Amino acid sequence: MKKILFVIGSLQAGGAERVATNLCSYWAEHADLDVTLVTSNVADSDFYKLSDKVKRLSIDFSFNNSSILSVVKEQFSRFFKIHSVLKQQAPDIIVLSTTEISIRFLFNLIFSRKKIIVCEHNNYYALSSTFKRLCRTVLYKKASHVFVLTERDRVTYLEKKIVADNKIVVMPNPLGIECESPNIDKQENLLLAVGRLCEQKSFDRLIEAMSDINPNFILKILGDGPDKQALQKKIDDLSLGSRVELVGKVKDISKYYQSATLLLMTSKFEGLPMVINEANNFGVPVISFDCPTGPAEMIENNSNGLLVKNGDIIGFSDTVNNLISKPEALASMRNVSIKMSKEYSISVITSKWLKFFDIEQS
Repeated sequence: MKKILFVIGSLQAGGAERVATNLCSYWAEHADLDVTLVTSNVADSDFYKLSDKVKRLSIDFSFNNSSILSVVKEQFSRFFKIHSVLKQQAPDIIVLSTTEISIRFLFNLIFSRKKIIVCEHNNYYALSSTFKRLCRTVLYKKASHVFVLTERDRVTYLEKKIVADNKIVVMPNPLGIECESPNIDKQENLLLAVGRLCEQKSFDRLIEAMSDINPNFILKILGDGPDKQALQKKIDDLSLGSRVELVGKVKDISKYYQSATLLLMTSKFEGLPMVINEANNFGVPVISFDCPTGPAEMIENNSNGLLVKNGDIIGFSDTVNNLISKPEALASMRNVSIKMSKEYSISVITSKWLKFFDIEQS
């Protein structure tokens, strides 16, 4: 039985963290794999629950370093903690998920001959630090494969000469949750948005758009983050308190998908947003800004959703209003959405992963 060590910063609420939880759990349940998931955060902070068949470890990095000396000491400590985990676990395959933790582990794996898969969850340009970009350029060459989410990113990594053509792979995320019985007869006038309340997701643009969207519809935004106070102020300033709600973190998102008419996205940039496929799986079409990267790769206009020029808030409102005024077109898109989402089921995506592990799915 092959041993897989899956590394990610934490299992706190987030898309990459949900992917890690679902993949590791599914691999342990349905494939001939001994799976261990390790994070740099303590397990007490976990938002998602792993299968009992997955071993759970924490390196327990310290994030409270007030002086330069303590920061330097912590960096050395982290190096030796990672070394200890790698030595004790002795995995056959190492999966590194998200950029920062990948870079940190790759420093320890420079001379390793093990199979290493780096799994990116955002587009190439989302990493702003010049130093981290340099580390990525140098260290990713050590990986056996680098998984990216879109063809656009694959081309960018090749153009930047990060890795060779035979090492870069487009690997989409699986559905975070799957719906066996979608409710295609939506009765509630509910518009839904999902994501961290931060600058990237740009929910301020969505709130502004709501001012010109059919007043019979309400918007619920699921998620938490640093922009919560500013977004609530914008809601209040636009007198949208009765129509826009910041719901917060939600563990059971399925009940919202089952009731939603549309999923709305106004992000400035993305990787390959899972919420598009998840919403589609529940029969919910998606209207999104055509931001880099992800929406254009996942949305076929008038099939499972609609794309709007990035930043065109008036055009976004008009697109929403036009679609919700055409029940027959909306019903057709619901059915197509469900069919298109099937290619992202966890069983389909797992079969693609297992080819790189050189094993077959049971």
